[in-house]
Amino acid sequence: MKVLVIDTSVCIDLWKGGLLEALGKLRAQVLIPDIVLEELLRPDHSLVEQSGVSTVSISAKGITRAVTLAAQFRQESRVDVYCLVASEEASGILVTGDRSLAQAARALGLETHGVLWLMDRLVQEHVVGPDQALLGLQNMLAQGCWLPKHECDLRIEEWRGLHGGGEQGTDH
Repeated sequence: MKVLVIDTSVCIDLWKGGLLEALGKLRAQVLIPDIVLEELLRPDHSLVEQSGVSTVSISAKGITRAVTLAAQFRQESRVDVYCLVASEEASGILVTGDRSLAQAARALGLETHGVLWLMDRLVQEHVVGPDQALLGLQNMLAQGCWLPKHECDLRIEEWRGLHGGGEQGTDH
């Protein structure tokens, strides 16, 4: 089973899109570092936990690793560094909306994707329908989520086609 480690931006974006509760239905274990959960003001911690996301703590060895990574990636916050360590410790995929954090993850050889990739998984695994994904994306954009316009336009077109009875789109 795949392990996904999510950061603050992913929680907020999915919550704004009304899709946070769908995470627990993915064919993956979805983790959030406890320090990330503590940082969240919205959505409420209980909503994240009720969605099926599991909280993970960093090991003692991971804390030492975080100190090393903080020196290497000075632009990253303490919370971001903990996301890197959690991804390493879980051999997981980091899902983040933070470009700098994604670059740091790639520099460490970690697989990383964004919230749109996660939404693709939700549709492909039939956790949500294309109409619900489309509405979620529109809600995210209306509430100011920073997502790449071109990628959003592609999904809007694809999900409208799927909702209208078109064929399954490609894997993004």
